[in-house]
Amino acid sequence: MSNRLEKFIQDNRDQFDSDEMNNATWNVHSKSSEKTVVFSIKQLWWAAAACVVLFSGIIYYTAFNLKRNTPAAMHTISLPDKELTDAIDTSYTSQMNQFAQLILLKQTELKKNEKAHPGLYKQFLKDNNQLDRSYNYLKKQLSANPNKELLLDAMIQNLQLKIDLLTRQLQIIQQSKNKKISNENKSI
Repeated sequence: MSNRLEKFIQDNRDQFDSDEMNNATWNVHSKSSEKTVVFSIKQLWWAAAACVVLFSGIIYYTAFNLKRNTPAAMHTISLPDKELTDAIDTSYTSQMNQFAQLILLKQTELKKNEKAHPGLYKQFLKDNNQLDRSYNYLKKQLSANPNKELLLDAMIQNLQLKIDLLTRQLQIIQQSKNKKISNENKSI
């Protein structure tokens, strides 16, 4: 096959050599081949600096959002003033104190298991913080609201929900520990 091609080129050599490219076509062709982009060192440094600023901005923004979405640590319950609750009914004061102590005990126990169950602890903090916000809102409304008994009942219900949440979290941790012990015993 290459012999036939060579023979064709040899036979038609005069026709190939007779056709010349006109100047306009040659100029267009030569200009398109000369379009190489040259960057100076200064331009490269500016581009590199812009990339560094862009990436550091992305990293900062991501870290800031992660920090903002991370739930805060558990807080102790700040009860309303004793005089305010005693003025309505002394049973509110004693009941809220008992709940606050029970919550503190359960929070301490849950905090001990934070490293063993970080995902569970993080989810608890989200739920706990939501209850805290509701409780603090009710507490702020207490002094200005004429229906204090209703607000105190709502605050006590909030504390009960918090105790239930803590109890449930501790039960889940205990179930997880029991399952782990069970699996270890089976493997022996």
